[in-house]
Amino acid sequence: MPASDYQYWLGKDTEDLKWVGKRGIVRRDADDKTTGKAKFGSDIELPGMLHARIMMCPHAHARIKSMDTSEAEKLPGVRAVLRYDDPSVYQKLLHPWDPEIMMNFFTRWMCEPRYMLGPEAWYEGAPLGVAIAADDLDIADEAMDLVKVEWEVRDFVIDYEKALEPGATRVFDHLTSYNPNSTYFMRFGWSCAPDVEEITQKPGWEGVENANNIKLETEFKLKGSDLDKGFAEADQTIDFSFKRTEVIGFGPETLSSVARWTDNGMLEVWQGGENIINAGIYATLLGIDKSRILTHMTYAGGQFGGWDAGYGNQSSQIPVAALLSKMTNQPVRLAYQRKDDQYGEMDEAKCTVKVGFKNDGTITAVQIRTIGANTIDMSLYPDTTGGGHFIESTRIPNMGGLATCAFVNKHGFGPSRCEQQINAHVKQQVFSRVAAALGTDEASIALINDGQDGLPIEDFSAYKIENKMPDIDSYKTVIPLAKDMISFENKFHAPGVKTLPNGKLHGMCLAPNHEFSNGGTISARSFTYAVNLCVDNGKVFISAQRPDCGLDGRTGYSRMVAEETGMNLDDVLYLRSEEEPKTQPAASLDGGGGSVMFTIQSWAIVIVSRVLKGKMLSAAAAFLGTEAEELDIVDSMVVFKNDPSNATPIAQISSLQGLVAQTREGDWESLNLPAQPTGGGGSSLAGGGAFISRSINILEVEVDQETGQVEMTNAVAVNDVGIPIGPETVEGQMYGAAIMGYSTGASEEVIYDPGTGVRLNPNFLDYKISTILDAPEIDYQMVTSRMGYGAYGSCGVGEDNTTFGSPMIIPAIYNATGVWVDTYPPTPERVLKALGKA
Repeated sequence: MPASDYQYWLGKDTEDLKWVGKRGIVRRDADDKTTGKAKFGSDIELPGMLHARIMMCPHAHARIKSMDTSEAEKLPGVRAVLRYDDPSVYQKLLHPWDPEIMMNFFTRWMCEPRYMLGPEAWYEGAPLGVAIAADDLDIADEAMDLVKVEWEVRDFVIDYEKALEPGATRVFDHLTSYNPNSTYFMRFGWSCAPDVEEITQKPGWEGVENANNIKLETEFKLKGSDLDKGFAEADQTIDFSFKRTEVIGFGPETLSSVARWTDNGMLEVWQGGENIINAGIYATLLGIDKSRILTHMTYAGGQFGGWDAGYGNQSSQIPVAALLSKMTNQPVRLAYQRKDDQYGEMDEAKCTVKVGFKNDGTITAVQIRTIGANTIDMSLYPDTTGGGHFIESTRIPNMGGLATCAFVNKHGFGPSRCEQQINAHVKQQVFSRVAAALGTDEASIALINDGQDGLPIEDFSAYKIENKMPDIDSYKTVIPLAKDMISFENKFHAPGVKTLPNGKLHGMCLAPNHEFSNGGTISARSFTYAVNLCVDNGKVFISAQRPDCGLDGRTGYSRMVAEETGMNLDDVLYLRSEEEPKTQPAASLDGGGGSVMFTIQSWAIVIVSRVLKGKMLSAAAAFLGTEAEELDIVDSMVVFKNDPSNATPIAQISSLQGLVAQTREGDWESLNLPAQPTGGGGSSLAGGGAFISRSINILEVEVDQETGQVEMTNAVAVNDVGIPIGPETVEGQMYGAAIMGYSTGASEEVIYDPGTGVRLNPNFLDYKISTILDAPEIDYQMVTSRMGYGAYGSCGVGEDNTTFGSPMIIPAIYNATGVWVDTYPPTPERVLKALGKA
């Protein structure tokens, strides 16, 4: 059956696609990146540009009592010193729940108070106090060393469990109340599954007498759940707990931003990172209208879900650089050092889980208790409390729990790599422990419990048929394929029984999962994207500002426009954002990575392309003296359908030149995308339908019982990607994401001095990211079912392998040794402790 007969929203059958899914197309950024012409944030050089540093707090919590900058001001080469008490500095302490912040800043992720450049900081490494612009960075650094500060070092707490104890040091002692319902996602009712979950958010705390630092308590339950009944029906129950220590998004490029004022009073800014420049924040801080800000997006050096101008240390860069530029009447780059850039505090949590299951592997109940630090996971997302993946991709009928998020004196960052890490860790641990108890593997448990919203996967056959989709069981495709690729049946064994010839113990783990953005159709977020297309001299130009963090967006979006309009791919041009600067509000596709780019944003591209083609055919028909219905566009030629040899080049039809189409002109309703499943909700990050595409990772390890060293040797990743827009790019995502996930789980950890609250490993030497020599051999393969809801049936893939690659290491160690390590990452010391040899 051709795709046009069932997936009517996809447009073309697979065999009819000319550009989408085709191999051998050279990336539009290939020349820039291979020749070194690509300009990243740190590459921007402007005539007369100065270089600036900003002071970073050396304490976990401190306030400036007095500051003397006189010696710094005298240093030759210093051009400007901007102090926190300068009248031009925005003096108000910013709170994410203030109306001004909510409506004017639109700071989606800002979840702790901060100053633009203030006298107090609540974590070590926070920008405060003073910024210095000089002829070069060496002079700026020397001048910063000359600044004398008398600090009021204040009490702090960095352990989230200790922060919840009665009488604990209060992190934000200047506040008397905190209401999470005023923050962005709470205010706008954000929840991934509002129709199937019962969610209660409790205010973190009220009144100075309550000093337990609770930021948010989220109680969640699948509707209709009866946990007592579920556990009573179980043949077996198990209880366990584990910890995940802090990890970060450690990109190769450090943060830097450039600002300069133009002759007509415009502020021109360049910013690195994977998210669109938030002109609203900067305009408010600088006291100007955001229409006065001219923005450029540079290439981004490996962001991994990290930097965002709406939160964190980067939010100070552009406004501080802009004030220094105004003081000197010269362009200013404000750059961070490596230690200033190591922020992305995320996933630091303790999870306690109770699982009930039958002897055939059917899980009857899951109860989750999660306690964590002020990461984005449990501070804003109610569905990332440990149970989200169970609701999205299992038939487990009874599940619920409580998640508590605690304020601590650490950077409240996120999401780094993916905000779903805790969900993935809990689900993987449950599947692995149930499988171990029953003497089987995790894939068998996943198949038995496959579904969504407590409903079995078989119930979604009717949903697929109703929406004219192929009725394919994705798990039954990806699991056998992955097992065969790694010869699983010949290698799988009971825990602790296989010793290799080299004397090490062999272990395996399987991580079955759903594709994250497979569940999304068009959401309200899609309507916020603004894309403009313009025809000029036989070419179609795409205008939509977005960052480029390596995901080949320029080529991918150009493929879609060419596919929809009938233009040759070479005749579709998507300029770099710095080549075509935009004022606000700009045409923008926002930031985001692999699970966002071609699933949510793709529809904005497709809808505007269809609008443009309609306009082009109407204009061409008038020019050629016929009706639009008689014409088509093929290979950048207007052709008569009944006589394709009668073709006129687009460039020769004068009425087409200058035609413009905008996203807002599109008829979104005409896409008629799939509705919610009949039996429940199941919306996702993108909003909309059921999660029906699946993926699986398999990991092999070798454990040295004498040293506690764990070596990852082999791995497999098989993803049902729906359809790849660019196959080579998707394969790169699968491979790179898997390596990143294995690294996060196996070795990465931010280490603090408990006595001072200061980080001890803010560098690439001591923060243990896996190198290519540490990574396992990885085999990978795509499955193309076209069951995704992105354009052409695409799914997101980037976050899946990262998120479920991370928790695999400890179950694999258990399979090797027969003992559970209780903390990620499983350092040699933790492995030896579990083995009773520490």
